[in-house]
Amino acid sequence: MKEFISIILILVLLNGCATITGPSVSQEEIREAQEQLKVKALGYQLKQLERLNYIGYRLIAYLSGEDLKRAPTPYLGIYVFNIDKYLKQLYNLVQDHGCVVGVVIENSPAKKAGIMSGDVLISIDNLKVKNSTDFYALSKRFSIGQIIQLEISRNYKTQIIPVKIDPVPLNIPIVMLDIQEVNAAASSKGIFVTYGLMQFAKSDDEIAAVLGHELAHIVRGHVKKAQGAQIISTLAAIALGVVAENASPGTGNI
Repeated sequence: MKEFISIILILVLLNGCATITGPSVSQEEIREAQEQLKVKALGYQLKQLERLNYIGYRLIAYLSGEDLKRAPTPYLGIYVFNIDKYLKQLYNLVQDHGCVVGVVIENSPAKKAGIMSGDVLISIDNLKVKNSTDFYALSKRFSIGQIIQLEISRNYKTQIIPVKIDPVPLNIPIVMLDIQEVNAAASSKGIFVTYGLMQFAKSDDEIAAVLGHELAHIVRGHVKKAQGAQIISTLAAIALGVVAENASPGTGNI
């Protein structure tokens, strides 16, 4: 009994001395830490999107004209985004407006030419690119074998990089949605994979199996326009998803 009382007294004394003292944290410091976490999360999501498209386009490369019953389409291989405060911090940009390359797909024409994530796209063939909508409109003009001149800003210096547009059997968006549910879907607008699935998959092979399944639906004509509209309306409600309207023929992200 005495031993039990002694233990209780020790615990009470320890509890009384358990107050942790230290410098206080202001609300401004908390907000700054939250903003930094958002920037890191964005960088991670872009890397996952890059990984997803690398796997997807490796599968697409094995499709044949007989499978698709259509001619090859132009392919550049980048995702572009309008500049916001988080992309500015992620890539250390000074521009407030414009179009920044967020993803460059491995082995794509853009990657082979030396385009990098964080490059700010200024013009294509001397035609100004003020935002992703401009890029979308200009990319519709791409043709297989064409050499386009991409004017970019990198490390505060402007340069022009020539890129040859290559053919690809199927050029569709492979989009990652910021949803924790483990799921994927195909529509006439492309393939949609949730962030939750990317986290759940243990290897690239597992992701490839999912993408292969969705590609089969598209190739065999199992998807309908109504499905695409349904998925796009869901996509529009997601704050951190990659909006399909920013994708375009010839970019590699449609």
